[in-house]
Amino acid sequence: MEPDGITANLWRRADGLRVDADGCGGQLIHGDAIYPNSRFIDRVMEVGVEDLLKTLLVLSAYRQNDLVLSVLSSNCPASKLFSSEEVRLLEHQLVHYPSRIIRLLRWMLGRINQREKR
Repeated sequence: MEPDGITANLWRRADGLRVDADGCGGQLIHGDAIYPNSRFIDRVMEVGVEDLLKTLLVLSAYRQNDLVLSVLSSNCPASKLFSSEEVRLLEHQLVHYPSRIIRLLRWMLGRINQREKR
């Protein structure tokens, strides 16, 4: 059985570590990590709607977008009670994506950094 946590070859994004990634929801930066607790996650799948919403709110506050989306798309009994419109609204409210301005600034800074490295 593999231990909980992140190993050198385990990333939450399917395409792994990328220099050009935006850091939103799964890309590890600066060596910081919140280690997933599989026992906790398994319990979340069995809670009621109120506890599920509280958990999603906490995960959202810590910008754990991958985990929020994973729980919302899971087969847990509480999430099945939401209509597809409610799931879409929850995703919209709980998953944080950088604004267009922030994405533009990151792109521009990335281009400047690439030019300076040459």
